[in-house]
Amino acid sequence: MRSYWRGYILVLMAAQLQPISGVTRSFKVRSNIGEELLAVAYLRMQAEGLLQQMFWQAAPSLREFLDWCHSPGTIVIGAFIEIQRPTLDAAPEVELAGLGWVHSVRVRNGARYADAGEVFWRKFQAMGCTLEMGRLMLDFAFQEVKVDALYGITPEKNIPAVRFMKHCGFQAFGPIPGLCCWNGQECGGYMSVLTRAAWEAKKHDA
Repeated sequence: MRSYWRGYILVLMAAQLQPISGVTRSFKVRSNIGEELLAVAYLRMQAEGLLQQMFWQAAPSLREFLDWCHSPGTIVIGAFIEIQRPTLDAAPEVELAGLGWVHSVRVRNGARYADAGEVFWRKFQAMGCTLEMGRLMLDFAFQEVKVDALYGITPEKNIPAVRFMKHCGFQAFGPIPGLCCWNGQECGGYMSVLTRAAWEAKKHDA
């Protein structure tokens, strides 16, 4: 399982956004994230105080984070923004904008299910483009990882994540008092699940 997913190189692209002053932005997600880029992502999350969004109990060391990324049943997905400026000889600028993960992939009675989550750098949260990248990650999980259902726990104080969960069609239960933590403090949270059928219906409606 580990060697298979580390070698996965399929890339999915979103539709390009409308050019602004000749600048075109597009988004990609992929799962073959090398350790060097994962280390850069770790330091970025550490500097921006985002590690607690991934690990509620205690922030891991860099080595612990890398080991978690490569643990069996875990697929880490990178979200990239590509910017093409209106210069004929200019190469596109590509920047990692966040990470998603499909964790603890299990098979029961022929169905594949896993927990999932996402975190985006604050610069891109402010740009308002995380919804599109998050939807790409969900599509990747269903189409390429081929899970049949995703589940997760979302702190009620993480308002953007709660909105994203509901926007994408997760069936949510809660808030349940004391379910999880937010910034090191116990808080209520939602348990949620999104099936492949519900996701396909949501995409069709959109």
